Amino acid sequence: MLRLYFALGGCLVVFSQVTATSLQPSAAPGPWPGARSGAHAMAFDERRGLTMLYGDRGADASTLWAWDGRQWRAFVGSGPGLRRHIKLVYDRARDRLVMYGGYDDAGLEIRSDTWEWDGRQWLRIEAPGPGPRSSYSLLYDPQRKKVILFGGLSPEGARADTWTWDGKAWTKIADGGPSPRGEAGIVFDRHSRRPLLSGGMTYGVRTLANGRTTLTLQRDQMPPDTWTLDGTTWRLASDTGTPHMGPIVSDPRSGASLRIAGESADGKLLGNLWQWAGGAWRVIPGAEIPARHGAAAALDSWRKRLVVFGGSVDGGKPQSDLWEWDGRRWSQIGPAISASTGVAAQDAPAPRPLAVYSVGAAFDAARGRLVVFGGFGRGGYIGDTWEWDGATWTRFAGSGPPARNAPAMVYDATRRVIVMFGGDTKQTGSLADTWTFDGAAWRQAPGSDAAPPARTTHAMVYDARRQRVVLFGGSDGPKLLGDTWEWDGSRWTQRSSEGPSARTLYGLAYDSARGRTVMFGGMSVFAPDAPSHGDTWEWDGTRWTQVMVSGPSPRDHVAMDYDAARQAVVMHGGGLGDSAPGETWTFDGRAWTPLAPTGPRRRFARLAFDPRTRTMLLFGGFDRQPSSEVWRLSGAAWTRVDPK
Repeated sequence: MLRLYFALGGCLVVFSQVTATSLQPSAAPGPWPGARSGAHAMAFDERRGLTMLYGDRGADASTLWAWDGRQWRAFVGSGPGLRRHIKLVYDRARDRLVMYGGYDDAGLEIRSDTWEWDGRQWLRIEAPGPGPRSSYSLLYDPQRKKVILFGGLSPEGARADTWTWDGKAWTKIADGGPSPRGEAGIVFDRHSRRPLLSGGMTYGVRTLANGRTTLTLQRDQMPPDTWTLDGTTWRLASDTGTPHMGPIVSDPRSGASLRIAGESADGKLLGNLWQWAGGAWRVIPGAEIPARHGAAAALDSWRKRLVVFGGSVDGGKPQSDLWEWDGRRWSQIGPAISASTGVAAQDAPAPRPLAVYSVGAAFDAARGRLVVFGGFGRGGYIGDTWEWDGATWTRFAGSGPPARNAPAMVYDATRRVIVMFGGDTKQTGSLADTWTFDGAAWRQAPGSDAAPPARTTHAMVYDARRQRVVLFGGSDGPKLLGDTWEWDGSRWTQRSSEGPSARTLYGLAYDSARGRTVMFGGMSVFAPDAPSHGDTWEWDGTRWTQVMVSGPSPRDHVAMDYDAARQAVVMHGGGLGDSAPGETWTFDGRAWTPLAPTGPRRRFARLAFDPRTRTMLLFGGFDRQPSSEVWRLSGAAWTRVDPK
């Protein structure tokens, strides 16, 4: 193997010819991870929306587990094997989970290898670096766009060196600052915009009678200090406080750095939640979980939850309980903790769809249900069907269409079915299939050469006067479409190839009072800085006509539907460059009028009129992360109506 070493700017850089050993695990649903004693690790995969768990002892400790907020999934297959005292971190720049070294139970040694998980398989990266290491501290620095490793334990004792990993090489950037230690908590502090490290354990080296050495814990020397990393220099932020060993993560709401549970210098187990504020750690009153040592924690930024799993309670008994902190209170999910603690598990959260965007949605007026299908969310393309009755979500138990992103759905009031067309999948690209759903079963319509070409990111409405579903435009890969089609319940007919320019990600709604299909906005070029449209068009069943009115600024990804109570089209959100506005507009055929300046900030969301309450419902969408929230527009005010 080719290895290159050289000095750069006072930093030791270690490169290697990177070779990856691809390992092919298969994903299979798992029940619940076994108990963990405190040598495991967790990290949140920001792209797939999954909290990942790995390591410790036990039959399933070499399995990578993923928590989606409702259930665990086990990725079974080869990988790093049984490892303890490791850390996981998500590298946002490269979409990888990163793990280094740890104690190898099979080989009974501290390892020095680098592993990455790419969402499908473990990859072993051949790159020399910090040397044999366990109990280190690991985080992703979004400013450097690199992983940072500090300290930990080597066969020679505790270390105090700092390294960065860019996916190709480990680079030593500091040697000193905090005293040598293992199991220190570390986080990227959102307020100071710097890595923050606190606490940990100190160890001495003892020689045994056989000449071998072992590490011994020195509780009386547990460090109480807190440090921040400024460039390549560690700076002392505080040298006072309670000596502590426990994970540090960001608060899901305030962004403050939080220290969770852990162990004090006198061996006392802690269950407190501490917040870093004003240069000191302060206990948050009333925010406790059962005291434990070695809990693993990660911030689920999609659901805005701090997730904590396992650790050891009094007597050293490993636990398999899972706790979530929403910024205000703790909730316990899953198996109850040891009966000796006297703490019972709370009820699991009410069932709900995964957080999604580009979902298909339509309101079934005959059954009084908002029906949603597909979209893109945790782990990729979604194939679930859910119904919202105004109070609770219910998942449809039957089979249905293949999972997909960005299908178009609308309720056909004459035939009392929901009609869905198209969308896209990772495997096949854009789709050209037609499905109907009556609440009891999904049924695929027979294929026809006269059907619309495959497409995604399009929209459909139901023309009640002519009893036809109307479809316009969309995209098929890089190709944008500008054709108009109608579905009469049994076959598709192309009605026009003229009218608005070919486009995608527009808004479409049927104005039943005037018998017109209204379209607004969208985009006609797939490019990062492509301009959006701000034009308004109407389809009368024969031709498209541009309506020359002023109104909302140009935008795409909007949500639109007709509000029969207002007798006006309602449009919400969308995309304005990098922002998702929370404003709402109405169109009565003569003018666009601003209705609500503030509301849920969303793009890729879906609007539907609820005839029972005569209000508008908004579901899903995206603003920094996907959403599964339901909002109701009453008057000019938006209110969230689903259980939090």
